[in-house]
Formats: sequence, C-alpha cells, structure tokens
Amino acid sequence: MKALHLKQSATEVKMVEVQQLIELIFCILLPPVAILLHGGLDILHLILNIVLCILGYVPGIIHALWYCFFS
Repeated sequence: MKALHLKQSATEVKMVEVQQLIELIFCILLPPVAILLHGGLDILHLILNIVLCILGYVPGIIHALWYCFFS
C-alpha cells in the first residue's frame, strides 16, 4: 500500500516537472501564453506582459519568468 502511494507521488512530481518545463518554454517563446497557462485569466499581468513584449521582448520574458516561477 505504501509503495503504491510513493509511486503516485513520483508520478505527480513528474507531472509538475513537465508542467514547469512547458511553462519555461512558453516564457521564452511566447511570454503572454505562459502567463495564461500559469495564472488563468489574470488580466492585469496578461496586459502588462503584452505591453512589455511590445516595448521590448526581453522585459516580457523577464516578467513571465518572474510571474511563473517567483511570485
């Protein structure tokens, strides 16, 4: 019974790692999509990220990385 629980936990950890990897890829390629994936319809951060991407792509990437991994 305990081994089954540990196996489920390992599977859940792998799912989280895959989700974080996908978010990281989107943070670099399409920062607004990463904001949508991570926060749903968080309109404030989505609009802010779109504006940052328009003004300069790198600030949009930095904001997406901060929002997805450090906030």
